[in-house]
Amino acid sequence: MRPTIVFSSSSYASDDEVEIKKAASSKRETQKKQQVKISLDQETDSFSYSDNFIVIPQGKPKTATLPQKQGTTKTNSSINKSRNTGKINIKIESDNDESDSGNYSRSSNTEKDDKNITEKSEPKMKIKPAHNSELNDDDDLPPIVLVNNQANTIPQVTFAVSRKIKSSIRGKRFYYYFYSDSNPLFCAKAKSRHPTSHIPICKGDQIHMKGKHEYTFLVGNDSTFFSLRKGKSSGDELLAMNIVLDSSLLMLPRHIDVQIFEKIGIPPISLTTKRPKMSTRGDWTLDFHNKFTIPSEKNAIFVLLNDKEGPDLLVTRKISGSGMEIDLCTNLPEIAVFAIGLGIFIAKLR
Repeated sequence: MRPTIVFSSSSYASDDEVEIKKAASSKRETQKKQQVKISLDQETDSFSYSDNFIVIPQGKPKTATLPQKQGTTKTNSSINKSRNTGKINIKIESDNDESDSGNYSRSSNTEKDDKNITEKSEPKMKIKPAHNSELNDDDDLPPIVLVNNQANTIPQVTFAVSRKIKSSIRGKRFYYYFYSDSNPLFCAKAKSRHPTSHIPICKGDQIHMKGKHEYTFLVGNDSTFFSLRKGKSSGDELLAMNIVLDSSLLMLPRHIDVQIFEKIGIPPISLTTKRPKMSTRGDWTLDFHNKFTIPSEKNAIFVLLNDKEGPDLLVTRKISGSGMEIDLCTNLPEIAVFAIGLGIFIAKLR
């Protein structure tokens, strides 16, 4: 900003006014000398020096401005040209203890070089992906959320369980379908979201409450105990599933115990769910090996009851409000996998 000079009625300026003019003129001269101009003569291979700018002509003239470092009162510049590389080394030295140096390569494509220098100087930002979230009216709190720590190396088969609600003059009916590669394997039908009686299970995608069915899924103890039977409700027991609440660990979500009997076609086996860990934000977490999962208490990882630190054998993952995926990493009959998924879908986990 230029200083304001007020003249009196006299036609001659006072001594103070003359001093102000000299100071302003000296300041403008100092600002002009903050930049230099060096011209390159390619025929004589010599440089010419002047104020304000550095000009290095090759083909069409290109202009580059030396950056002025803050706090520098005096600048000395030295330029060395190499005939072999065609590069110009520019070194800027100041009277301060610190010094800056740069290596600038000027070719016929100067604009491309400027772009490369700009891209290198810009910081790279890492964007953290947002968490998967989908509201569901029957999910309980606190949720078991997705944590990806390592890739799963165990060969596995993924099944899907979906729920559909159909309404009629008799009321709502809840249908559960079990898929493998989009092919329906089993279906079940219940009269309510948390049924208290038996549920028929049929092969394929057609089922009727009073029709013939291959399996029966018994529900008891306020939708916390389930039993898979062959044929009718009085048939051989193939699988038992129990939702357990440990009174000494009230803060933990309920864990699930599953017993599979040899009449299902394999040696008897007992499974239980892994205990989730509490994160620093207060969420229960499990490792689902980079598989898509939304927060839900229906997310569970099953391991052997006598080897709780062993490998994951079966994983249930909620993927939508009415959909679940089941990853099978061991040898279990498909009807047993569906029974576990169906029990988790209709259970009361509070």
